[in-house]
Amino acid sequence: MNKYDEIKDDPGKFQKLTGWTTEEFLALLPIWTTHFLAFVSTKTLDGQERKKTALYHLQK
Repeated sequence: MNKYDEIKDDPGKFQKLTGWTTEEFLALLPIWTTHFLAFVSTKTLDGQERKKTALYHLQK
């Protein structure tokens, strides 16, 4: 079980950990996911250019 599964049903704990309400977090998650996948398709997590690129497909 991951941390999200542990706290998603406890609004107070969730907000203390993330700074967001569960509703705010879920509303922003698709935007963050899109930007994260676009970023990691060309760069590593530390910001370096990827030598090889993989195709990332977003499911809609």
